[in-house]
Amino acid sequence: MMALLAYTQHVESEQSMPSNFQQQPSFKSELLQKLSDDLGQYGIEHSMDFSNAVLRFTSGGLHFDSGKVDLPQQQQQILKNISLVLEKNLTCYANWQPTTQDTHCQAPARDKLQSIVIEGHTDNVPVSAATYAKDNTELSAKRAKAVYEKIVNNTLLGLKNPASEALFTTAAYGDSQPLNHYSLPTPDAKNRRIDIRFVFL
Repeated sequence: MMALLAYTQHVESEQSMPSNFQQQPSFKSELLQKLSDDLGQYGIEHSMDFSNAVLRFTSGGLHFDSGKVDLPQQQQQILKNISLVLEKNLTCYANWQPTTQDTHCQAPARDKLQSIVIEGHTDNVPVSAATYAKDNTELSAKRAKAVYEKIVNNTLLGLKNPASEALFTTAAYGDSQPLNHYSLPTPDAKNRRIDIRFVFL
């Protein structure tokens, strides 16, 4: 079974690292742990799948109402804080040329990221006419785009992979990858989620 280390502030206690975590390249484990620690400092609920390098925000962190594309206004500060955490940590791992002298990054960590994918997911409740999406795949695409536009600031937009391609992108999975499975349409806030997947070289 895939090992999962959940670091969820105020909800889940920190568990021991999966056995293969220590075998991963140090820059990978270091980055994922820094992200999780810094999000915890802001009190943002999340889980980190270290084995698959997926940062997951479910209903406790980013909450989408059923059928809705945008996050509630009260969650806008959470998006800003996620952006700050990403900006603080990612510049050391991407093909990025700072405008000022950068003294905190280690050179061996440069150019280690191929892409960062903001993934949208939904529950299995069919969309309604008021959703402005033809199906759950389109709904998840709009959710991923809405989060992308809020958290990918000017600095993050400038991050590139070694091929000089934009580091951030989005993907839409609709209800095809639920955390909880149901045979009938069931509104489930945990399935209405955003994952951020880090693809390392």
